[in-house]
Amino acid sequence: MKITKVLCSKGRTGFYFDDQKAIKAGAKADGSAYIGEPMTPGFTAVRQAGESISVMIVLEDGQIAQGDCAAVQYSGAGGRDPLFLAEDFIPFIETVVAEKLVGKELNSFRELAEMVDSMIDEKTGKLIHTAIRYGVTQALLD
Repeated sequence: MKITKVLCSKGRTGFYFDDQKAIKAGAKADGSAYIGEPMTPGFTAVRQAGESISVMIVLEDGQIAQGDCAAVQYSGAGGRDPLFLAEDFIPFIETVVAEKLVGKELNSFRELAEMVDSMIDEKTGKLIHTAIRYGVTQALLD
């Protein structure tokens, strides 16, 4: 069964993204929010709603496999991948990742998962974001 299309939809996670650097630097807790300025690249607040991307892989017979890309609470801290914002990563999935998947036979999860898990982002020279690897391989397994 061939993959014909890869679609994405922005979503929310069940928890927040917290700017750990700002919290450690003294941002003050105020109920479920923090007062202070963000310090980690990509953050617009010390605590902000977590974002996800639902990835839908369309197969040639019309079946749709789904997986969710989601990142950790303290993105960008301690060597972790950068903040996972849907608007930043949907275009990457719909172009770079989709280019690698569309036309492939979905007959071996292991083979396709290994391909996705070893994909290098040409802009950074590093593995693609962990959240993308997680969600896309989840869709492949589905």
